[in-house]
Amino acid sequence: MRVYTNGGHKDYNQIVTLNLLPFTVYVNRDSTANNLSLKDMAEKFKVTMDSSSEKATLVHVLEEKAFHFKECGDGLYIT
Repeated sequence: MRVYTNGGHKDYNQIVTLNLLPFTVYVNRDSTANNLSLKDMAEKFKVTMDSSSEKATLVHVLEEKAFHFKECGDGLYIT
């Protein structure tokens, strides 16, 4: 998979299953970040965002546990 950004493009050729979330994703081991699909997360988990209080997305994996993805700029979110 090739991903284009304002800094050029990056190829993601390996497929792995994540340890923390039950997803198979494309990765590039030389990259500082890898990509998750909001669509895929929303199909398996409750996903919420209240941008009036914080620019962050919460992925509720259990009733008492949520992963917090905070905006880091350029429309990207990290945890």
